[in-house]
Amino acid sequence: MACLLCHMSRDGKPVDVALGMDTAAEYLALKPNPYFGAIIGRVSNRIVGANFTLDGVTYQTSVNDKIPAPEPGPPGSGNTKPNVDDTIHGGVTGFTHRVWSGRKLYMMDGEAAAMNIKSPDGDQGFPGNVDAWVIYKLMWNENRMEITFLATTDKATPISLTTHAYFNLDGHSSSKLITDHIVTLDADYYTPDYNNTIVPTGQVASVAGTTFDLRKPTRIGDVIDKVPSADVPTGYDINYVTRVGYPAPKITDPAPKPVPIATLTGPATGITMTVSSNAPGFEWYTGNHLPGPSDPQISGKGGAKYVRRGGFAVEPQSWPMSLKYSNFPSNIVRPGEIYEHQLIWDFSTK
Repeated sequence: MACLLCHMSRDGKPVDVALGMDTAAEYLALKPNPYFGAIIGRVSNRIVGANFTLDGVTYQTSVNDKIPAPEPGPPGSGNTKPNVDDTIHGGVTGFTHRVWSGRKLYMMDGEAAAMNIKSPDGDQGFPGNVDAWVIYKLMWNENRMEITFLATTDKATPISLTTHAYFNLDGHSSSKLITDHIVTLDADYYTPDYNNTIVPTGQVASVAGTTFDLRKPTRIGDVIDKVPSADVPTGYDINYVTRVGYPAPKITDPAPKPVPIATLTGPATGITMTVSSNAPGFEWYTGNHLPGPSDPQISGKGGAKYVRRGGFAVEPQSWPMSLKYSNFPSNIVRPGEIYEHQLIWDFSTK
Protein backbone atom coordinates (compact mmCIF):
# COMPACT_ATOMS: atom_id res chain seq x y z
CA MET A 1 0.00 0.00 0.00
CA ALA A 2 1.89 2.98 -1.29
CA CYS A 3 -0.93 5.28 -2.31
CA LEU A 4 -3.11 8.03 -0.93
CA LEU A 5 -5.44 6.69 1.79
CA CYS A 6 -7.85 9.30 3.11
CA HIS A 7 -10.68 9.41 5.61
CA MET A 8 -12.80 12.27 6.91
CA SER A 9 -11.84 13.87 10.21
CA ARG A 10 -14.49 14.86 12.75
CA ASP A 11 -14.67 18.32 11.14
CA GLY A 12 -15.44 16.82 7.73
CA LYS A 13 -12.05 17.36 6.10
CA PRO A 14 -10.28 14.54 4.21
CA VAL A 15 -7.06 13.41 5.91
CA ASP A 16 -4.36 11.30 4.25
CA VAL A 17 -3.27 8.90 6.99
CA ALA A 18 -0.68 6.75 5.17
CA LEU A 19 3.02 7.59 5.18
CA GLY A 20 4.72 7.23 1.80
CA MET A 21 6.63 8.75 -1.07
CA ASP A 22 5.54 10.51 -4.27
CA THR A 23 7.28 8.22 -6.78
CA ALA A 24 8.44 4.60 -7.05
CA ALA A 25 12.03 5.76 -7.49
CA GLU A 26 11.90 7.56 -4.15
CA TYR A 27 10.76 4.40 -2.36
CA LEU A 28 13.68 2.40 -3.76
CA ALA A 29 16.21 5.14 -3.02
CA LEU A 30 15.52 5.26 0.73
CA LYS A 31 18.54 4.12 2.77
CA PRO A 32 18.00 2.65 5.25
CA ASN A 33 14.68 1.60 3.80
CA PRO A 34 11.74 1.86 6.25
CA TYR A 35 9.56 -0.23 3.88
CA PHE A 36 6.80 2.39 3.57
CA GLY A 37 3.70 0.60 2.26
CA ALA A 38 5.73 -2.35 0.96
CA ILE A 39 4.58 -5.91 0.44
CA ILE A 40 7.11 -8.03 2.32
CA GLY A 41 8.20 -11.47 1.10
CA ARG A 42 9.10 -14.20 0.69
CA VAL A 43 9.43 -14.22 4.47
CA SER A 44 8.52 -11.19 6.57
CA ASN A 45 10.41 -10.32 9.74
CA ARG A 46 13.75 -11.97 10.54
CA ILE A 47 15.68 -15.14 9.82
CA VAL A 48 18.47 -14.97 12.39
CA GLY A 49 21.70 -16.46 11.10
CA ALA A 50 20.47 -16.00 7.51
CA ASN A 51 19.91 -19.73 7.13
CA PHE A 52 17.34 -22.43 7.78
CA THR A 53 17.07 -26.19 7.36
CA LEU A 54 14.13 -27.73 5.53
CA ASP A 55 13.70 -31.44 4.74
CA GLY A 56 17.34 -32.06 5.63
CA VAL A 57 18.75 -29.33 3.39
CA THR A 58 20.28 -26.12 4.80
CA TYR A 59 19.62 -22.97 2.80
CA GLN A 60 21.64 -19.75 3.09
CA THR A 61 19.53 -16.64 2.62
CA SER A 62 20.75 -13.20 1.58
CA VAL A 63 22.17 -11.07 4.39
CA ASN A 64 20.83 -7.54 4.70
CA ASP A 65 21.23 -6.90 8.43
CA LYS A 66 23.26 -7.81 11.49
CA ILE A 67 21.77 -8.08 14.98
CA PRO A 68 22.61 -9.33 18.47
CA ALA A 69 21.30 -12.86 18.85
CA PRO A 70 21.23 -15.64 21.45
CA GLU A 71 23.73 -18.47 21.41
CA PRO A 72 22.27 -21.86 20.40
CA GLY A 73 20.41 -23.64 23.17
CA PRO A 74 16.95 -24.24 24.61
CA PRO A 75 14.41 -21.42 24.27
CA GLY A 76 15.25 -18.58 26.65
CA SER A 77 18.76 -19.79 27.52
CA GLY A 78 22.29 -18.89 26.45
CA ASN A 79 24.24 -15.68 26.00
CA THR A 80 23.86 -12.95 23.43
CA LYS A 81 26.50 -12.66 20.72
CA PRO A 82 26.71 -9.47 18.62
CA ASN A 83 26.61 -8.90 14.88
CA VAL A 84 24.95 -12.11 13.75
CA ASP A 85 24.00 -12.28 10.08
CA ASP A 86 20.31 -11.69 9.57
CA THR A 87 17.81 -11.79 6.71
CA ILE A 88 15.09 -9.22 7.28
CA HIS A 89 11.90 -8.84 5.23
CA GLY A 90 12.92 -11.20 2.44
CA GLY A 91 16.53 -10.25 1.82
CA VAL A 92 18.57 -7.72 -0.12
CA THR A 93 16.18 -7.65 -3.07
CA GLY A 94 13.06 -9.18 -1.57
CA PHE A 95 9.54 -8.56 -2.85
CA THR A 96 9.58 -4.97 -1.60
CA HIS A 97 12.33 -4.08 -4.10
CA ARG A 98 10.55 -5.54 -7.14
CA VAL A 99 8.13 -4.14 -9.67
CA TRP A 100 4.96 -6.21 -9.54
CA SER A 101 2.60 -6.69 -12.46
CA GLY A 102 -0.93 -5.49 -11.81
CA ARG A 103 -4.39 -5.09 -13.23
CA LYS A 104 -7.57 -3.36 -12.20
CA LEU A 105 -10.58 -5.43 -11.21
CA TYR A 106 -14.13 -4.14 -11.55
CA MET A 107 -16.62 -4.41 -8.70
CA MET A 108 -20.17 -3.20 -8.06
CA ASP A 109 -19.39 -1.73 -4.65
CA GLY A 110 -15.79 -0.61 -4.89
CA GLU A 111 -12.51 -0.84 -6.71
CA ALA A 112 -9.87 -3.56 -6.71
CA ALA A 113 -6.40 -4.25 -8.02
CA ALA A 114 -4.61 -7.59 -8.33
CA MET A 115 -0.82 -7.61 -8.14
CA ASN A 116 1.43 -10.54 -9.03
CA ILE A 117 5.08 -11.45 -8.70
CA LYS A 118 6.95 -14.59 -9.77
CA SER A 119 9.93 -15.48 -7.60
CA PRO A 120 12.33 -18.02 -9.16
CA ASP A 121 13.93 -21.00 -7.44
CA GLY A 122 16.93 -19.73 -5.44
CA ASP A 123 15.65 -16.16 -5.17
CA GLN A 124 17.44 -14.66 -2.12
CA GLY A 125 18.45 -18.23 -1.26
CA PHE A 126 14.89 -19.60 -0.91
CA PRO A 127 13.92 -22.85 -2.66
CA GLY A 128 11.12 -23.26 -5.21
CA ASN A 129 9.41 -21.16 -7.83
CA VAL A 130 6.81 -19.05 -6.03
CA ASP A 131 3.81 -17.37 -7.65
CA ALA A 132 2.44 -14.72 -5.28
CA TRP A 133 -0.65 -12.52 -5.55
CA VAL A 134 -1.90 -9.60 -3.48
CA ILE A 135 -5.44 -8.35 -4.09
CA TYR A 136 -6.53 -4.93 -2.78
CA LYS A 137 -10.26 -4.20 -2.51
CA LEU A 138 -11.46 -0.69 -1.62
CA MET A 139 -15.08 -0.87 -0.42
CA TRP A 140 -16.70 2.50 -1.07
CA ASN A 141 -19.70 2.31 1.26
CA GLU A 142 -17.89 0.62 4.15
CA ASN A 143 -14.76 2.79 4.52
CA ARG A 144 -12.84 -0.47 4.24
CA MET A 145 -9.73 -1.80 2.52
CA GLU A 146 -9.47 -5.58 2.21
CA ILE A 147 -6.16 -7.19 1.27
CA THR A 148 -5.77 -10.87 0.37
CA PHE A 149 -2.36 -12.56 0.16
CA LEU A 150 -2.02 -15.74 -1.94
CA ALA A 151 0.95 -17.86 -3.01
CA THR A 152 1.85 -21.26 -4.43
CA THR A 153 5.17 -23.07 -4.91
CA ASP A 154 6.60 -26.04 -6.80
CA LYS A 155 8.99 -26.95 -3.96
CA ALA A 156 8.68 -26.80 -0.19
CA THR A 157 9.57 -23.29 0.97
CA PRO A 158 8.75 -20.81 3.75
CA ILE A 159 6.25 -18.05 2.89
CA SER A 160 5.06 -15.22 5.12
CA LEU A 161 3.68 -12.18 3.33
CA THR A 162 2.57 -8.93 4.92
CA THR A 163 2.24 -5.23 4.27
CA HIS A 164 4.50 -2.74 6.01
CA ALA A 165 2.14 0.23 5.75
CA TYR A 166 2.73 3.05 8.24
CA PHE A 167 -0.12 5.19 9.53
CA ASN A 168 -0.59 8.40 11.44
CA LEU A 169 -4.30 8.92 12.06
CA ASP A 170 -3.81 12.63 12.69
CA GLY A 171 -2.46 12.88 9.14
CA HIS A 172 0.80 11.78 7.56
CA SER A 173 1.83 15.45 7.17
CA SER A 174 0.50 16.66 10.52
CA SER A 175 3.93 16.72 12.23
CA LYS A 176 2.21 15.04 15.20
CA LEU A 177 3.72 11.97 16.83
CA ILE A 178 1.65 8.84 17.41
CA THR A 179 2.30 9.08 21.15
CA ASP A 180 -1.12 10.71 21.65
CA HIS A 181 -2.89 7.95 19.71
CA ILE A 182 -5.10 5.58 21.70
CA VAL A 183 -4.35 1.91 21.01
CA THR A 184 -6.09 -1.35 21.88
CA LEU A 185 -4.52 -4.69 20.89
CA ASP A 186 -6.81 -7.72 21.00
CA ALA A 187 -4.12 -10.22 22.01
CA ASP A 188 -3.64 -12.23 25.20
CA TYR A 189 -0.21 -13.62 24.26
CA TYR A 190 3.03 -12.48 22.70
CA THR A 191 6.40 -14.03 21.85
CA PRO A 192 9.01 -12.50 24.20
CA ASP A 193 12.34 -11.34 22.85
CA TYR A 194 15.68 -12.52 24.15
CA ASN A 195 17.31 -10.05 26.59
CA ASN A 196 15.27 -7.20 25.10
CA THR A 197 16.69 -7.78 21.63
CA ILE A 198 14.37 -8.30 18.66
CA VAL A 199 14.92 -12.07 18.57
CA PRO A 200 12.13 -14.28 19.98
CA THR A 201 13.13 -16.71 22.72
CA GLY A 202 10.87 -19.47 21.42
CA GLN A 203 8.45 -18.99 24.30
CA VAL A 204 4.82 -17.88 24.27
CA ALA A 205 3.86 -15.68 27.22
CA SER A 206 0.79 -13.93 28.60
CA VAL A 207 0.76 -10.16 28.23
CA ALA A 208 -0.86 -9.83 31.67
CA GLY A 209 1.18 -7.67 34.02
CA THR A 210 3.61 -6.51 31.32
CA THR A 211 4.02 -3.34 29.25
CA PHE A 212 2.83 -5.43 26.31
CA ASP A 213 -0.68 -5.64 27.77
CA LEU A 214 -2.63 -3.22 25.59
CA ARG A 215 -5.99 -5.01 25.79
CA LYS A 216 -7.61 -1.86 27.18
CA PRO A 217 -7.54 1.53 25.41
CA THR A 218 -4.15 3.07 26.21
CA ARG A 219 -2.42 6.29 25.23
CA ILE A 220 0.79 5.18 23.51
CA GLY A 221 2.83 7.95 25.13
CA ASP A 222 1.95 6.64 28.60
CA VAL A 223 3.67 3.29 28.01
CA ILE A 224 6.12 3.49 25.12
CA ASP A 225 9.10 4.55 27.24
CA LYS A 226 8.50 1.69 29.66
CA VAL A 227 8.99 -0.99 26.99
CA PRO A 228 12.05 -3.18 27.67
CA SER A 229 13.83 -2.71 24.37
CA ALA A 230 17.24 -2.59 22.76
CA ASP A 231 15.99 0.29 20.60
CA VAL A 232 17.00 3.87 21.41
CA PRO A 233 14.63 5.47 22.06
CA THR A 234 12.54 2.56 23.24
CA GLY A 235 9.38 1.45 21.52
CA TYR A 236 7.25 -1.49 20.48
CA ASP A 237 8.61 -3.93 17.90
CA ILE A 238 7.16 -7.25 19.02
CA ASN A 239 5.07 -10.16 17.74
CA TYR A 240 1.61 -10.68 19.23
CA VAL A 241 -0.50 -13.82 18.86
CA THR A 242 -3.90 -13.37 17.22
CA ARG A 243 -7.06 -15.08 18.44
CA VAL A 244 -6.70 -17.58 15.57
CA GLY A 245 -2.97 -18.01 16.17
CA TYR A 246 -2.60 -20.05 19.37
CA PRO A 247 -2.74 -22.92 18.90
CA ALA A 248 -2.25 -21.99 15.26
CA PRO A 249 -3.68 -23.81 12.27
CA LYS A 250 -1.37 -24.71 9.40
CA ILE A 251 -0.70 -21.66 7.28
CA THR A 252 -2.20 -23.56 4.32
CA ASP A 253 -5.38 -24.70 6.10
CA PRO A 254 -8.62 -23.06 4.94
CA ALA A 255 -8.41 -19.52 6.25
CA PRO A 256 -10.63 -18.76 9.26
CA LYS A 257 -12.66 -15.58 9.39
CA PRO A 258 -10.50 -12.50 10.13
CA VAL A 259 -10.74 -11.26 13.71
CA PRO A 260 -9.99 -7.78 15.11
CA ILE A 261 -6.38 -7.45 16.25
CA ALA A 262 -5.85 -3.70 16.75
CA THR A 263 -7.85 -0.48 17.11
CA LEU A 264 -6.24 2.96 17.07
CA THR A 265 -7.61 6.51 17.23
CA GLY A 266 -5.94 9.79 16.33
CA PRO A 267 -7.01 12.40 18.91
CA ALA A 268 -6.72 15.45 16.65
CA THR A 269 -8.90 14.06 13.85
CA GLY A 270 -11.04 11.48 15.65
CA ILE A 271 -10.18 8.98 12.92
CA THR A 272 -10.32 5.41 14.20
CA MET A 273 -8.74 2.46 12.42
CA THR A 274 -9.59 -1.16 13.18
CA VAL A 275 -7.24 -3.83 11.84
CA SER A 276 -8.50 -7.41 11.37
CA SER A 277 -6.67 -10.48 10.12
CA ASN A 278 -6.63 -14.27 10.13
CA ALA A 279 -2.83 -14.55 10.23
CA PRO A 280 -1.42 -16.35 13.31
CA GLY A 281 0.45 -13.28 14.54
CA PHE A 282 1.13 -9.60 14.00
CA GLU A 283 4.07 -7.28 14.60
CA TRP A 284 3.18 -4.10 16.51
CA TYR A 285 5.72 -1.42 15.57
CA THR A 286 5.85 2.20 16.71
CA GLY A 287 8.26 3.69 14.17
CA ASN A 288 11.31 3.46 16.44
CA HIS A 289 13.71 3.41 13.48
CA LEU A 290 12.28 6.37 11.62
CA PRO A 291 14.77 9.28 11.66
CA GLY A 292 15.72 10.89 14.95
CA PRO A 293 16.89 14.52 15.23
CA SER A 294 20.50 13.71 14.26
CA ASP A 295 19.64 11.26 11.45
CA PRO A 296 19.24 12.03 7.74
CA GLN A 297 15.65 13.16 7.35
CA ILE A 298 12.98 11.62 5.13
CA SER A 299 10.88 13.89 2.93
CA GLY A 300 7.71 12.00 2.06
CA LYS A 301 4.59 12.75 0.07
CA GLY A 302 4.29 16.43 -0.67
CA GLY A 303 7.49 17.14 1.28
CA ALA A 304 6.11 15.87 4.60
CA LYS A 305 8.82 15.12 7.18
CA TYR A 306 8.64 11.65 8.73
CA VAL A 307 10.30 11.31 12.12
CA ARG A 308 10.79 8.73 14.86
CA ARG A 309 7.42 7.75 16.38
CA GLY A 310 5.72 9.58 13.52
CA GLY A 311 3.89 6.47 12.32
CA PHE A 312 2.84 2.98 13.42
CA ALA A 313 2.57 -0.34 11.62
CA VAL A 314 0.44 -3.40 12.34
CA GLU A 315 1.89 -6.28 10.30
CA PRO A 316 -0.07 -9.58 10.24
CA GLN A 317 2.26 -12.49 9.44
CA SER A 318 3.58 -15.82 10.63
CA TRP A 319 5.51 -15.68 13.88
CA PRO A 320 9.12 -14.51 13.50
CA MET A 321 11.65 -17.33 13.85
CA SER A 322 9.05 -19.93 12.89
CA LEU A 323 11.81 -21.57 10.86
CA LYS A 324 13.93 -22.06 13.97
CA TYR A 325 11.43 -23.08 16.66
CA SER A 326 9.42 -26.27 16.19
CA ASN A 327 6.82 -25.14 18.76
CA PHE A 328 5.96 -22.09 16.62
CA PRO A 329 3.34 -22.52 13.87
CA SER A 330 4.99 -23.59 10.64
CA ASN A 331 5.14 -21.26 7.64
CA ILE A 332 6.22 -23.98 5.21
CA VAL A 333 4.19 -24.26 2.00
CA ARG A 334 4.50 -27.37 -0.18
CA PRO A 335 3.54 -28.13 -3.79
CA GLY A 336 -0.23 -28.41 -4.18
CA GLU A 337 -0.90 -26.19 -1.14
CA ILE A 338 -2.11 -22.59 -1.22
CA TYR A 339 -0.82 -19.93 1.14
CA GLU A 340 -3.61 -17.49 2.04
CA HIS A 341 -4.43 -14.86 4.60
CA GLN A 342 -6.49 -11.67 4.75
CA LEU A 343 -6.01 -8.21 6.23
CA ILE A 344 -8.80 -5.65 6.68
CA TRP A 345 -8.54 -1.95 7.51
CA ASP A 346 -11.81 -0.35 8.68
CA PHE A 347 -12.00 3.44 9.18
CA SER A 348 -14.51 5.51 11.14
CA THR A 349 -14.63 8.85 12.91
CA LYS A 350 -15.39 9.52 16.57
